[in-house]
Amino acid sequence: IKAERQYLPITLIQDGKLIQENLEKSGRSENWLEQELKKQNADCASTLYMTVDEGGSVTWLGKEAP
Repeated sequence: IKAERQYLPITLIQDGKLIQENLEKSGRSENWLEQELKKQNADCASTLYMTVDEGGSVTWLGKEAP
């Protein structure tokens, strides 16, 4: 039996704050991050939680509008 490779996510943004150290560890640039946020029509401040894994899968959760 062959199992699919599992990737652990790296938290890039939490509670609207970029974790710069994790962005660097992920091997991605701020330009890449901006492009990913544009796909969500979001910015760092409107992001509750964002991760990326080694396979490039992004998870994004935005803050609810007031």
